[in-house]
Amino acid sequence: MTMRRLHSWSVCLLVAGLVAAGAAAEAAPAMPIHDASPDSTGDFLPCLPAAGGSCYLYPRYAVVAWGSPGQGEPVAIVRKRGGTDPGGGADCRPDSLPGDFVVRNEWAEYFAGMWGDLVLIDSGTSNVRSLFLYDVPTRRRVFAVHGCGETAGWIDSTTVRVWVLCDGDFPRSLCPDIPDMFGVGVDSLYAFDLEELSLRALGPWRCNALQ
Repeated sequence: MTMRRLHSWSVCLLVAGLVAAGAAAEAAPAMPIHDASPDSTGDFLPCLPAAGGSCYLYPRYAVVAWGSPGQGEPVAIVRKRGGTDPGGGADCRPDSLPGDFVVRNEWAEYFAGMWGDLVLIDSGTSNVRSLFLYDVPTRRRVFAVHGCGETAGWIDSTTVRVWVLCDGDFPRSLCPDIPDMFGVGVDSLYAFDLEELSLRALGPWRCNALQ
């Protein structure tokens, strides 16, 4: 085989490889994008992030989050939005860019939504979890609620009801419906003021089977 024919074969293989790579890139599924703009009156998170990543569009930020981040990998990349186009200048690229705020997985953290400038991070693997709040402008953790359960609706535009596990040991007779294989816990309902970053007990309580 002459050098000219060898060169022709090399060029053909290179072109074929580029075409195949382009086809694979086109075939890759696009990252789902969710409108999360009504974050002051609706849910913090419209739906859970996909394992391969989801992009959430909040009024001031675009957030790229993953459903199953590995140790040390990003849980969420928070990026300022801008522009006047229909997408609000949102950039949903999955790689961190200069100026992004990145929350990484240290134990078992998951993106739980945003409210204003606050990023909500759910931490834990059982039904007894923690909720961490990060302030994007200062890039600091500003509040933590340990033993946090699910929310139970909004009181007003800044305050949401949330169940929080009480400290202490409780007799099984208090919650006779909890199977013996589980521990006995008691949740209290609190008003969580996101503007003041404060909790206020509302009175109601419920039994919680601790795993």
